[in-house]
Amino acid sequence: MDSPSNLRPALLITIDTESDDLWAGKSELTFENIHHIPRLQEFFDSYGVRPTYLVSYPVATSEIGRQVLKPIARDGHAEIGSHMHVWTTPPFVPVTPEDIQYCPLATEIPYELLARKMANVTRVVGELSGTRPVSHRAGRFAIDQSGLRLLHELGYIVDTSVTPLVTWVQPSYTGGQRGSDFRSAPFEPYYPSNDDMTRSGAGPILEVPVSIFLTRSLPPRISNWLAQLPRNNNFVRALRWSGFVRHGWLSPGRQTNGWRLIGIARALIALGVPMLNVMFHSSEMAPKTSPSTRTHADVDDSYRQLKILFDYLMREVNVRPLTLCEFTASCPRTLPLYPPCRPWNEKAEPSACSRTR
Repeated sequence: MDSPSNLRPALLITIDTESDDLWAGKSELTFENIHHIPRLQEFFDSYGVRPTYLVSYPVATSEIGRQVLKPIARDGHAEIGSHMHVWTTPPFVPVTPEDIQYCPLATEIPYELLARKMANVTRVVGELSGTRPVSHRAGRFAIDQSGLRLLHELGYIVDTSVTPLVTWVQPSYTGGQRGSDFRSAPFEPYYPSNDDMTRSGAGPILEVPVSIFLTRSLPPRISNWLAQLPRNNNFVRALRWSGFVRHGWLSPGRQTNGWRLIGIARALIALGVPMLNVMFHSSEMAPKTSPSTRTHADVDDSYRQLKILFDYLMREVNVRPLTLCEFTASCPRTLPLYPPCRPWNEKAEPSACSRTR
């Protein structure tokens, strides 16, 4: 998608705000990580960054979720969007005998059931924030054209489920395959076509991919060629083993460091991508609530990584911190852009996006 050349790159922070260690397949959901969001928000405030919290149904309906996120939304410090996991969002219609372990995807349930689940998470997230949510990320990054059509029907304008260079395809309980394959998806924002999620077209929903690329800035032609090579390619393996360059997510964690995050950011900017979409889970910024943050030291290291990245982006790049809704409103396109951040009801406060204009 074309973007005005005089605009500085946008910095987007998109956080899957969900229960603790959702990878563990626990039958009882806990929300210890939500207690740690105030520290995270204070960190963002210190940089003048307004993140987008993509909130799941269990968090939106929990007491701690309301206590922590309502004031953040009310004071305009963040945008609140939605994040839907099939197995934690009502109505609960079993897909398999072991849904908690299997974790059904939005792309493998009937459209009518998906519509009811998405309507429910949209309603409770809207009640939490006071505005109808217009931004979304699918649980387990499972999105397709039917999902985009449903998002449009529910009033959403932007999705951030696509992970370039990554495939989530895996065996299904039916004996076939499930999951999305985004290996050929664009790195820049685009409106997906009606027949291929990884190609630009005339769809009504803006897709803002998660920032995933090489860890070193190289000439654009070389970067594109290397990025598209399979990860099991012998040449790619040699480069990764040498430490010269590898694929990486623009996300803090145990498998990276602040300087590697800067390398990914620089490589994407050199490629001409108009935004940096830093993605992580709320549970990855609290101790003992995710596989990557088992200790307080793990959490502190993630904050150090973000500080190194933010210091560089603010001082050297002069990025524009935006929420997903704000970024969508700033994106040009040939088709009419649907009005962003419509109020949840007549008495609702104006959305964080509309307050900035």
